[in-house]
Amino acid sequence: MSGAVAAATPLFLGSSPAEIRTGPRAGQRVLAAEEDMARKLIVSLQGNHAERSVIASEAPDEVLTVPDASLDLGEPQGVSEEEMDSIQQALFRRLVEQIVRTLRGELADDVLAGISDNEWKELSFVWAGSFERGRGHYYRIQGPSFIIEYDNTQNEANHAHVVWHSLDNNFGLDALRRHYESQHDQPQASVNKKN
Repeated sequence: MSGAVAAATPLFLGSSPAEIRTGPRAGQRVLAAEEDMARKLIVSLQGNHAERSVIASEAPDEVLTVPDASLDLGEPQGVSEEEMDSIQQALFRRLVEQIVRTLRGELADDVLAGISDNEWKELSFVWAGSFERGRGHYYRIQGPSFIIEYDNTQNEANHAHVVWHSLDNNFGLDALRRHYESQHDQPQASVNKKN
């Protein structure tokens, strides 16, 4: 993208239903990899890492970085990539890459190449809600230059969202704002502190 100015965020992905439960396509899941990799990561964390990573026993009703919300979620919580073992680090990086790779090839390549080794080490992971598939859950990946959030809480945990914000190259929030205005009528919850 030599010399081009491109803003790929905020990126919003959503699906309702997140899993087709009846009919000929029953069992088909949208955003399945994003959910499954994060769940595999959270259940792999042990001891102090597990305790620090689970910030609430219940997931928020929505992602926290809804339109017009501040992108300042405070200091990153949870466990950093640097604190994870090599298997967890590889899974964590695949999760971030899975989300970034929803972009067009060369743009995704540029974004991933722009994440320095130091930034990878500083990225943190938190979870809220149930570890069980089909129950409400939320996770956040937060670092110096971007925030990724995932939630699946509505419609009996069958309505998933992924939102990715660049903290220094976010564009407009119109698509996400329109989605919330047309699909959601409840005020947004906030989960930043452990219950």
